[in-house]
Amino acid sequence: MKTSQTLGAIAKALADAQVEITSAQMDAKNPHFGSRYATLASVMDAAKPLARHGIAVSQTAEVTDGRVAVSTILIHSSGEWISESISLKPRQDDPQSVGSAITYGRRYLLASMAGIAADDDDDGNAATDPRKPAPKPAMKQQTAKPAAAAPAPSPAPNATAPAIHTVELPPEPKDEAPKLATDTTTGAEMAALRKAARDAAIAAGIKDRGECFGVASAAVGRDISDWGDMSADELRKATDQFETISAMEEV
Repeated sequence: MKTSQTLGAIAKALADAQVEITSAQMDAKNPHFGSRYATLASVMDAAKPLARHGIAVSQTAEVTDGRVAVSTILIHSSGEWISESISLKPRQDDPQSVGSAITYGRRYLLASMAGIAADDDDDGNAATDPRKPAPKPAMKQQTAKPAAAAPAPSPAPNATAPAIHTVELPPEPKDEAPKLATDTTTGAEMAALRKAARDAAIAAGIKDRGECFGVASAAVGRDISDWGDMSADELRKATDQFETISAMEEV
């Protein structure tokens, strides 16, 4: 953690804000562990009392050598500040994994620095490669021991011992690239969705075309270079991402 030379004003403002800050709403569920957690949007909503006490939040991210570095700084109107950074390794080298790592880092840092309870358990496996659980031992079939009985007649010459069947566990499912569902959205609806995505990008302060489609690519998990290349579902995801960025700027 890094700080300004003095902390008196920001410490008091942060303490006053934390009196008003409540736990973030657990509005998502970790599919791997079944635990509930608060999304970035929920954490930002819970952190709004910071602004009322003169504390602004700024977050940045950069990718270097396959790792994502996310930084968060709390800046008080007095000029005092507190900053913290976290480095994450995405599960895969693709836009979706990088975007997940950035979102997780922003959520984690803001919640910890503002004192917000944001989850029941860690959901970092959405951003980084989780530790694989130890494999369960295969179940072996046991044969019952026969009870003592009178001597039986000799078996027929061609008789064979009963076969023992082993149970083979099914292989773990492999991650597959998402398949786009057939889009039945009308032309007019698609035009409205494209306009909503462009308006959301502008509202988030993103006017550069490259940056705009970079955010859209991270949101949908594949490279996007034109609005016309996107399905209705992808346009909605991109719009949600732009709105999340816009909400962060307003905190």
